[in-house]
Amino acid sequence: MKQFLTLASMAVFITACGGGGGGGDNDNDNEGATVPITVTAPAPVPVDIYSPEKKSVSSLRLLDASGQSIPNAEVTVSRVLASSSFSAQAVADVLITDAEGNLVVNDLSPGDYELTVTIAGVTVTMQLTVTENNSEEGMIAAVPVKVSTDGAGFVTAIDLTNSGLIISVSGLVYGEAGPIAGAQVSVSGGEGTNGAITSAVTDENGSYVVVINIGNERKEALESGTIRVSAQGYKTLTVSANSDIDVTTSGASAGLNFMLAPEVDPPEVYYSENFEQTAEGAVCGTWTEEYVASTLELDSCFECVVSEELVAASVVSAQAVVEPLLLWNSHSVGRSIYNQAYLDGLVFLAPNDASEGVVVDPQSNAACWYGNDVTGTQSTGNFIGEPDTEFNDDNPLNGGESLVANGAAIVSPQIDLTGLEAPVALSFDTWWEIESVNPNELGFDIMAVEYSTDNGESWSTLARLNPYTDPISGDEDWVPGETEAESIHPRAPIPYSNTGFNSSPQWLQQEPISLDSLIGNVVLLRFAFRTQDELYNGFRGWMVDNVVITSTQGTFPLSDAEIVVDPEPPVDLEFSMTADIYPESSWLNAGSEYTFEAVVNWQGDDVATLMLELETSDGTYLLEEAGVADFNQGEGGDGYYYYDPAGDYTVTKSGGLTVILTAKNALGEVIFTQSKVYSAGEV
Repeated sequence: MKQFLTLASMAVFITACGGGGGGGDNDNDNEGATVPITVTAPAPVPVDIYSPEKKSVSSLRLLDASGQSIPNAEVTVSRVLASSSFSAQAVADVLITDAEGNLVVNDLSPGDYELTVTIAGVTVTMQLTVTENNSEEGMIAAVPVKVSTDGAGFVTAIDLTNSGLIISVSGLVYGEAGPIAGAQVSVSGGEGTNGAITSAVTDENGSYVVVINIGNERKEALESGTIRVSAQGYKTLTVSANSDIDVTTSGASAGLNFMLAPEVDPPEVYYSENFEQTAEGAVCGTWTEEYVASTLELDSCFECVVSEELVAASVVSAQAVVEPLLLWNSHSVGRSIYNQAYLDGLVFLAPNDASEGVVVDPQSNAACWYGNDVTGTQSTGNFIGEPDTEFNDDNPLNGGESLVANGAAIVSPQIDLTGLEAPVALSFDTWWEIESVNPNELGFDIMAVEYSTDNGESWSTLARLNPYTDPISGDEDWVPGETEAESIHPRAPIPYSNTGFNSSPQWLQQEPISLDSLIGNVVLLRFAFRTQDELYNGFRGWMVDNVVITSTQGTFPLSDAEIVVDPEPPVDLEFSMTADIYPESSWLNAGSEYTFEAVVNWQGDDVATLMLELETSDGTYLLEEAGVADFNQGEGGDGYYYYDPAGDYTVTKSGGLTVILTAKNALGEVIFTQSKVYSAGEV
């Protein structure tokens, strides 16, 4: 389409203001005379305004609820005819998808269709819509079904129609000059989903596909949700989600196009950090790093996937770490760090992830990354920290288990917000990949933006960045089994990223977070990551780049999450231990039963296990073994402990016995031992 700008011909009248200085009634005096001069405008200049070419859909690709292709499915496509006595009319015979879930269809012109998919004896029906503005011949259709294939090639399917919503939307983002590559399309349920639940970045043709996967409890939030479209150099566009797509039922829609207008007045920039120049004492740019404890409120943990006992034990274990793990580091271009947990078979990549497990390059020359950049360990390229190597080696696809939880934050220098006027907002480029077991208010691997107005003495949460989606994948009713393998959640190896459930992470720009409430203060900001437990930590973590504070309206939901953000760090006391072993007398009577006990006191958080054993001529007997969850806090406060391991044993014959007390650290190394020798005789 072309539009024309036209300048009309104009007659310009020039009035003379006087002659050569003469006056009076001279006939040659031109004062007051009007001289018409005609100016002819140039020919119309055509200005090309891009308009997408409209197309019919000629091919479909089917995905299941986890983003996997659906091969060998029987498919029928029927057009919905509102004026017909029949509700739908088939547009083709039964079709079969190929190995990648693709099939060729007769040209589907704009309209509504009924898509019926049958696989492994399960049939699912959903709506498919081709809009008037569709400009793509191919279309993605995410289907509310979970398809699995076991090692023997046996296929099973689960109908998820009544479990939640699976909606796929595709289209084009363009401007006056044509398609816009690198534009960002995000779908959000606002506070109900804590921001965007799925996002996509347009390709070189301006095309995008987003897949919404949410549980039933989030459907209401989506009904009042928004679609946000942004691109550098353009005004951000926000539209109501339910005005363009049906968010009440699962379906697929093609041709949802967005035209962006150029940004005429860019916002004023008050602060920026690209992490490219690292200052002395800083870890990334001018930002320093500090430990934050990983804690969890257990009041509502009946909704958690793991048990309260397991979480409580992991929290205590995390507090027992003497040297906290600080995993933030400066990440530069071209390092080619692979996620070892993926290479070792502990986690999957998303179906649309072609990275082979490589940690992404920064947006600029450097970014700040929460993940291990030290090569040669199972924790390389992820945030496992200290790996539980024995458990990981014995249990593939467990998500990557750590010995203890970990957490740390990067902290900004002082930022002066005095003298500013609203609106003021924080934004940054972000890339992240974490666990998918429970993405909701109780979810783990917490990413938060926090602030301090007292120079770091105390901290408050500004925004928690984890979305609340409760995606559906057919394992919502899973219950742990009795063995280690049966206690691994089916979603343990599946990632959740900033583009959605089981979707490849991409660099996105964070929706602006309002700082209006902090205007008038000098503040510190920090980005804090907390695993919360030792489970499912084998993913690639969180990366931040190009932090800016601008005169932009903040729209991201502010946090009211109950997160402990300023706990005291563990007390780092030098380890020492004392023990008394009882009975006090070293002479025992053969044939009598005795209670052997050790009264143990120690300082420092080194001890992970206490063992009390009895060594006799017949063998060695374990009287008691205790872990950090059993230890009692000593009178000295944090870092001081006591425990009294004990056990009963009947001395059956004369001879020597030895009671041995052993203390081990989290790595299983013996750090203290004490023994007492007894002699038994006949009375």
